[in-house]
Formats: sequence, C-alpha cells, structure tokens
Amino acid sequence: MYEEAGSIRWAPRVPPVLIRRLYEDDAAGMPTEEILADVGYRLYERCRDILIASEAMKGRATCPRCDAVIEHDGRSGASLSCKCGWRMRWSAYERSFRDPGLRAGRAESFFKAFVEDWPTARSTRERMLAVDRVIHAMHVDSQDAKWGRHALSCVIEAKEEDARQLLDRLAYGGTDRDRSEIRDRWRSVDPRTRRDR
Repeated sequence: MYEEAGSIRWAPRVPPVLIRRLYEDDAAGMPTEEILADVGYRLYERCRDILIASEAMKGRATCPRCDAVIEHDGRSGASLSCKCGWRMRWSAYERSFRDPGLRAGRAESFFKAFVEDWPTARSTRERMLAVDRVIHAMHVDSQDAKWGRHALSCVIEAKEEDARQLLDRLAYGGTDRDRSEIRDRWRSVDPRTRRDR
C-alpha cells in the first residue's frame, strides 16, 4: 500500500502465468531465484495489503505514507489523521480497498504466516517452501464449497475457477481424469479438503 496523487494504491493480484512458471521450473529442478523472488514479493505485498485492509476494518487503519496505525471508530464521516500530516476520510479509505477485493476472511492465518515467513527465508529452498505453503493453503481453501469468496480470488489475478484449475494442474498433473482421481484420493485421506466438513 502506498499513496499516489492523493489516492491509496494497493498491491495488485499475482498473475497466474508467473505462478505456473515458478512451479514448472521447480518441478524441472531449476527454479530460478529471479522468478521465485518476483512471485514471492508479489505474494508478500498482496498478502500484507490484505492484512492491512482487514485491520482497517477492525478500527486500525494504516497510514500509506509512514505505516503508522490510526485508530478509528468506523463512522463514514470520520476523518483519519496521521502525525506525519496525511489525512483522509474513513469512507474514502474504505472504498479504496473494497474495490480491489482485499479481504482476508478465514484465510487470515495463512496470509499472516506467509508475511512472517517470507522476509526471514534465506535459502532458495526456504523461500520456495514459504511460497508453496501459502499457495497450498489457498488451494485447500478453494476446495471447500461451503464458503463464499475464497483466498484465490483475492490473491491470484484470475477468475476463481480458472485459478483453481491452474492449481489443480500444478498439484496433480496429468490429464483431467488423472487429476480428478488423484484429487479424490487426496480428499479421502486429508480431512481438510473434504467437501462434507
């Protein structure tokens, strides 16, 4: 999140082509630090902004200039004022993150874990594992049909079903039938992915 010409700008969703390339390179045994860093930092910025927006909804807005936390009561006419001189009406601040879909929902815990893990991961393997954990968590979240909007649609720049299909292909490989059989076997073993929870 940053301020540009009086408006708040939030990190964009991550292009699915980058995620696909990262996983294909990793599967081939040649993940490049460049693509890993690109995907990782994009994920980090998006997850961080989702958490900032979630905190703002709880009464703790973040200043886009200096990152200070500004307490507020959520009234639409309320004004947010920071010690650094930045000001904005709460209603305008809230509107700035409603449009891009910055909602943590029940995914908040794995977004937090990634935002904590990514900056401390030193090796290529540690960084790949941090990315994989958050991607996997979003993938599992998307399998639960009981819930509305999933983390995938908040983080990946694609329609929810397209993002889910991408992650299915990356996770299970093979033909549609192979993927379906592997996915069904996995769901029968892993209770977190069962639809009947």
